[in-house]
Amino acid sequence: MSWILMFSLVPDVSAQSLTREECFEDSIARLGCLPFYLGNVINGIFALSGIAAIILIILSGIRLLVSGGDADKVARARKSLFYAILGFVIVLSSFLILRVISFITGAECINALGVNTCS
Repeated sequence: MSWILMFSLVPDVSAQSLTREECFEDSIARLGCLPFYLGNVINGIFALSGIAAIILIILSGIRLLVSGGDADKVARARKSLFYAILGFVIVLSSFLILRVISFITGAECINALGVNTCS
């Protein structure tokens, strides 16, 4: 019986429905703002991985051009180009997967990569 009383005295943290503006207006960290911060981190990771893939594709193309017909250098440049393109396709397909999941489940609020954009 005492555990029921203990849980009834704990304030409901999930009831905080903070908006994005409320989370970023001051420098006070709140637990309700964690989804917004995670959304920003995820967006940054997606952007950096896309930039890295494009840079690797360009560098692999340059290595292919500079190989001078050496079979070993051409093979290494093609291999790095293949994996750079594969990484870029994986990054782009993650956006497609997110869109398909949101369409199937009806959770349209995850289309914008923020975690908690639903009202």
